[in-house]
Amino acid sequence: MNLVIVNSHFNSGYLIQVMERVRNFCIQFESDANPDIFCEAVAEAYFRENPGLYSFAVVDDAGKVVAHAIVTVENYYGTITINIPQFWKDKGVQIPGELYDRFFELVIGLAKANKATKIRMSARNSAVARVLGRLGFKDTGRVVMQMEDFT
Repeated sequence: MNLVIVNSHFNSGYLIQVMERVRNFCIQFESDANPDIFCEAVAEAYFRENPGLYSFAVVDDAGKVVAHAIVTVENYYGTITINIPQFWKDKGVQIPGELYDRFFELVIGLAKANKATKIRMSARNSAVARVLGRLGFKDTGRVVMQMEDFT
């Protein structure tokens, strides 16, 4: 297995696979993002010099993307934050710890390069929260609440 940055033109062959995964993630996890618009953003970022959105993929020996992550650089009224809205691996795939380490090294490098003060990632369940805690993420104590039926 290998970790690749899909935004690099050397790794363009993985862009379509990552876009399909982004779409499936949005649908499966009922993301707030419109799958089509999110996929367009992934594709557009590939062609930008400073994209603000980065696609990462774990590729198996056969060239199949078996995990992906989307990382964005957000400027929230003067506070620069790195956000990881998607981080998903195929069921049954065991990713070596060194690839996780390398991914987070790259994300931390991206944060430093952009003078970000925070790296954020949502945990969809307690197992993900435990893994993130081991990586140094802290529970902010915030609970996201949402109102949908207000018409």
